[in-house]
Amino acid sequence: MNKKIKYLIPLIPILIIGGVICLLLKVNYLTSILIFIIIPSIYFSSISKRSIKKSAVFSLAMIGVPLVIDGLLIVNHSWLVETMFSFKILGLIPIEDILFSFFSVYLVVIFYEYLLRHSTETEVWHPR
Repeated sequence: MNKKIKYLIPLIPILIIGGVICLLLKVNYLTSILIFIIIPSIYFSSISKRSIKKSAVFSLAMIGVPLVIDGLLIVNHSWLVETMFSFKILGLIPIEDILFSFFSVYLVVIFYEYLLRHSTETEVWHPR
């Protein structure tokens, strides 16, 4: 078994238990973000420490894209987010969406850096 794949196995029970908790307790949006996005992000950050800064900077740079799309969907009444906070950014975007936007991009980037980075570090062509 590939060494990197072995580190994915502990994540499976965490996500299954999180799914059962979400279904049985009918948790709010913030708790589901914590269970399904933030905890795996922390897990992959602890495994691939050298990619944390790069992934965080990229996630901060990309945070605007999902927030703009989210704002447009809320204005058009195509999307509704139940929030536990009374404050919304620009009166539209819930605080939870900022966490969701940042950590969902961060999770994809840190997962990519952890699982697939080795393939980009090998040289294909060697000069003489």
